[in-house]
Amino acid sequence: MKKQKRKSYTKQQKNVRPMPSVKETQLSMFGTQEFPSAEEIVEAYSKEFARYITPVGKNVFGFWMQTLADLELLNLEFTGLAKHYSINSIERTAAFTGDIDAIRLRIAHLEKVEGKPTLYTALVDKFGDTNAYAFHNLYPYKGKFYPRVVRTLINAFGLEESALILDPFNGSGTTTHEASLMGIKSIGVDITPMGTMLAELKNDLRKLALSAPPLAVGMKALWSARRAGQKAFFMI
Repeated sequence: MKKQKRKSYTKQQKNVRPMPSVKETQLSMFGTQEFPSAEEIVEAYSKEFARYITPVGKNVFGFWMQTLADLELLNLEFTGLAKHYSINSIERTAAFTGDIDAIRLRIAHLEKVEGKPTLYTALVDKFGDTNAYAFHNLYPYKGKFYPRVVRTLINAFGLEESALILDPFNGSGTTTHEASLMGIKSIGVDITPMGTMLAELKNDLRKLALSAPPLAVGMKALWSARRAGQKAFFMI
């Protein structure tokens, strides 16, 4: 009995079909269609994924463009920045006409414009984060929103340096800090002393970083951070 079992087991092993290679195809049960092998599926998927991550073109999406909401935000930006535009969500590219240099400096959802990195891409690369660049992440203030949303709305309304932005619920200063980074004046109002202190400190630190001032100016920025009782502020 033991010998028969061994023979039967050996016979079953001989009839096992090996896994198809990359070049082989599997037939359906009716023999009417051919399907790729598992290796071919993995290879095709990896190529498609690589193309998705690194789209090809002069005006390509940033890797942070991942949701339908991001597509709508890009559409909003283009309404204020471009004369004519089209968005290809499949190829992750865009085509547009307008002030190319201004768009490259201001747009928040494209990695490249006419083959050159955008200013927003430079910020992301420098700080390693799409939302915590500059001093936006100075403190984990609850309830704040993405700086990219602020930049998108500024672009959608086509605001220039001569504009003045008011945020009556400024929180920790996301709006005022992003506006400052874009060279636009802003007013922020908030009832929370901690929020107004953080909002003012963010822009004081930005001025320090950009102008490399002497110690006296640095101390002035530190003292301004202690003025927690201020309810509203104006900044350039």
